[in-house]
Amino acid sequence: MMYSKELKTAIKAAYAAGKISLKYFEKKHSVKDKGSDGLVTEIDIKCESKIISILKRSFPSHSILSEEIGFIDNKSEYCWAIDPIDGTHNYIYGLPFFGVSIALMKDYKPITGVIYLPYFDELYFAEKGKGAYLIKNNKKNKLSVSDRTKNINVLYMCTFLKEKQGRLRLFNKIMKKLTEIRMLGCAVFDLAYIASGKIDGKIIPKTNAWDVAAGFLLIEEAGGEITYFNGKAYNLKDCKELIVSNKRIHKKLLKLVK
Repeated sequence: MMYSKELKTAIKAAYAAGKISLKYFEKKHSVKDKGSDGLVTEIDIKCESKIISILKRSFPSHSILSEEIGFIDNKSEYCWAIDPIDGTHNYIYGLPFFGVSIALMKDYKPITGVIYLPYFDELYFAEKGKGAYLIKNNKKNKLSVSDRTKNINVLYMCTFLKEKQGRLRLFNKIMKKLTEIRMLGCAVFDLAYIASGKIDGKIIPKTNAWDVAAGFLLIEEAGGEITYFNGKAYNLKDCKELIVSNKRIHKKLLKLVK
């Protein structure tokens, strides 16, 4: 399998950022409160700067959308969506559930995606139309979503906005149908695990392109499905009310949120 320049660059940047985050993991950090947007550390900024510098060297004309720096608009149809440390709160507290997410979008649809989980040294990647893969222990394996269809009460993820009463009502409704809901506090883990068949689905009331662009491509290339709550095709310009699944249970999840 030949890797494109875009994929090679994204992998290089993900590994570089992961190395930085591991170097400072479980150490004291300077933590800033971003209000409703959560917390950020100086390591988030270090990782973001490293990723952007690598991407700019190879693709100076591309736009960039990153969690901390915001939008660098180069008037390009191509835009990199970057989350330098997804799961920052876990990272701060010494929990290993954090990762790097880098995706190249064309007109806000992901065409190249990389997720790297530094603590576990797992690299997930995909290109549009070429499948999704995991590199671990120097072995590359093709990813496939789960084939579970009957029970949606196990291995199922849900996120919700706790400050919104409407979201709490949705959460309570879902809980009546499910035995339990697992929340790792890290979107890249959720999405990578759906792509690899460990988790069946995820309900996302609200998110950001940098959180999910790479993971969405992984899931699509692994045979999964992503739509809005109304069942229509998604576009990452609007990251509200999304359902992600192994495709086999998608109709059940759509019914659940109505």
